[in-house]
Amino acid sequence: MRRTPLELAAIATAAVPGFAPTATAYSPDDDADFDSASLLDAEGKRWRVRSPRHPEASTRLETEFMVLRAFAPAVRAELPFHVPTIAGTVRQGALTTFVYAHLQGSVLSIEELSASGPALAKEIGTALAAVHDLPLSLVINADLPQLLGQ
Repeated sequence: MRRTPLELAAIATAAVPGFAPTATAYSPDDDADFDSASLLDAEGKRWRVRSPRHPEASTRLETEFMVLRAFAPAVRAELPFHVPTIAGTVRQGALTTFVYAHLQGSVLSIEELSASGPALAKEIGTALAAVHDLPLSLVINADLPQLLGQ
């Protein structure tokens, strides 16, 4: 059963105390795994709510939460891109719904990515390099899986 943006807005109010959405819109995501919506509050701030459709998708969101929590403000300040901030969560049975502060941007298809010029390739390379340059202690302290060298 798919959740509508209005239903997701109601769930978001349970996840974030004091949150009062004034507008909702469908937000494309991995539709087989998630229901997702963009929300707007009375102050004009945008939010995103993602609700898993099955337990495996919920586990993916919970893992994402662990990763995002590891990015302390000092680490975030060093990265050449914005990292989502989770404003709240709500558990419904075996599934956990997450509410995020909205990040500006757009989704590009593989065709759009490959047709883009060198500036985008450089941005992507810079972002990947920054992730690979993160201290190993960040991964260890967050109890995240790590790939050990051979």
